Amino acid sequence: MNTLQVNVVSAEEAIFSGRARFVVLPGENGELGIYPRHLPLITRIRPGSVRIRMEDGKEEFVLTFHSFYIVFINETV
Repeated sequence: MNTLQVNVVSAEEAIFSGRARFVVLPGENGELGIYPRHLPLITRIRPGSVRIRMEDGKEEFVLTFHSFYIVFINETV
């Protein structure tokens, strides 16, 4: 199964790092789904919940309280 490396960081610390099946972000114009082999993307997200579907099918949630930029580079295995 294809996965992607997910790293969530703030200016102060690393918040989450792991392999995932997909990620759902609160984008400025609605939810944005990122799957393995997605094109590289730089986007601004709004405060909300980032949903991460792990390799084992469980879900992790990371809350964002301030807008920030995320860079996705296609790293799939």
